[in-house]
Amino acid sequence: MRNIEDYNWDDLYEKVENFIRGYIPDANVNKGVKAFYNGNPRVEITFKQKGNQTAIKTLDKEPCFRSLSGYNVKGTRICRAEIIFDEDGNIIRI
Repeated sequence: MRNIEDYNWDDLYEKVENFIRGYIPDANVNKGVKAFYNGNPRVEITFKQKGNQTAIKTLDKEPCFRSLSGYNVKGTRICRAEIIFDEDGNIIRI
């Protein structure tokens, strides 16, 4: 198992930005957190729920995508999710 500092987090953030832009162009990548999920690196993203239901349904089928609890800001539902990588730093895909 690799240590959290063994990963190039700037590279992981960039991979998530490139991946998520194909589904939700206005998604925000949380670049301030280094975390693992089941021993694999993960990067958190946030985006507005409104107008992105089709993308959310598509992403739900991807093994790299995991929904987290969201929150409301001024009447707008904000979704939180994470993109999970394998131990080699690749996005887990079907």
